[in-house]
Amino acid sequence: MAVAQLGYLGFEVTDLEAWESFVTQVLGLRVHSRLPDGGFRLSMDNHAYRFIITPGDADDLAVVGWEAATPENLSACLERLKSAGTEIVEADREEKEARGVQALFRFQDPAGVPSELYYGPTRADEPFE
Repeated sequence: MAVAQLGYLGFEVTDLEAWESFVTQVLGLRVHSRLPDGGFRLSMDNHAYRFIITPGDADDLAVVGWEAATPENLSACLERLKSAGTEIVEADREEKEARGVQALFRFQDPAGVPSELYYGPTRADEPFE
């Protein structure tokens, strides 16, 4: 499989304020953008974001995003997942825009973790400092 890297992690949390305080003041991440539901995206490098924090009851991992380096690598990964019997759902235009990617496909890993395979992430407008 030609996954280039772990692209992002999404967490559902019960206390957005505590998370924001922890990740910005202790871990040194930067809030990149705010989400309509009160959540936020965090950046740490040249990608627009690496973490997605959303409100909810789970206090748990909500999604894992895997980045393919090229459209061809994305296609190869999708074919391999399909041949293993994995159900794959292509995201619509609004979902792609919300994630800031050119292509986006959703599936569950063997342990049931919601996962996303994508290509073409948005890069940060300014360097992370």
